[in-house]
Amino acid sequence: MNAWRSTVVVDFGVDYCTGTLLTERIVLTAAHCLRLEPPLSLIQVKLGTSRVNPELTLSVESYKRHPQFCDELTGCDAGYYDFAYVYLQEPAPADAVNAKSLIDQHTFDALIYEGAPITIVGFGADEDLHEGVKREVETYITHVSNGALEISAGGDGTGGCQGDGGAPAYAPLPDGSDVLVGVASRGTGCGELEVYGLVPPAMCWIGSEFDMVWQAADELCDGACGCLDSESSDSGCSVAGASEGSWLWLSIVAFVTRTGRRRRQYRTRAPARSSVVVNGRGRDDY
Repeated sequence: MNAWRSTVVVDFGVDYCTGTLLTERIVLTAAHCLRLEPPLSLIQVKLGTSRVNPELTLSVESYKRHPQFCDELTGCDAGYYDFAYVYLQEPAPADAVNAKSLIDQHTFDALIYEGAPITIVGFGADEDLHEGVKREVETYITHVSNGALEISAGGDGTGGCQGDGGAPAYAPLPDGSDVLVGVASRGTGCGELEVYGLVPPAMCWIGSEFDMVWQAADELCDGACGCLDSESSDSGCSVAGASEGSWLWLSIVAFVTRTGRRRRQYRTRAPARSSVVVNGRGRDDY
């Protein structure tokens, strides 16, 4: 058994990304990873701690990018809604499914703020360009965008790199458990500041795609994530995400000003200073 078991490789043969098992059949990753629309026959989802020697390899039945995904190639300077899902032909082991995701207002308010700690987990390259091994690194949130669509995090060697696109960012709860809060989207370079899409819009969209609710209270809102309102958290409903009026196309303050550095989207992403294979929960000092 290994830590962060729900963090998986989304392998395209030559290239790959990182993803998170939300259910036994659904993997959350980044939309930019699937921009070139690879054929299903080329895509594999791999469990374990190594891309080359996986514990289990699963075939893919379908995939889809968020319909509002926007990046430089689609005419948008930001990378909003950089989410996609991959649907597996056969179910993954139940014990590999991510236990907790950011879907309720109280948890959102408690965990998402500047200076809050997060842990990034991915299969991307380290500073020696070793890649395809699951690694983790602890860092902190440096910025929350207007509209709370995205967070910036990392820097000083604690960001992602090639191979970590779609990698999960987790935030700790007081009980010691971890909550999936973000998906790696783009950055300035390996180990530098990066942008992560906050997951409520992804959870809402996927819930609507598969007619699922993520918690019982969502039934009160006629479906998944129906009523995010920063002033009505007593409604009992979970964080919304895709509905207009809540997580709309709000302009964000980018974590990097335009100084000639092009922001990069990562097909792979691993903490640049992380050299510990995740096989327990040991961490390097960063």
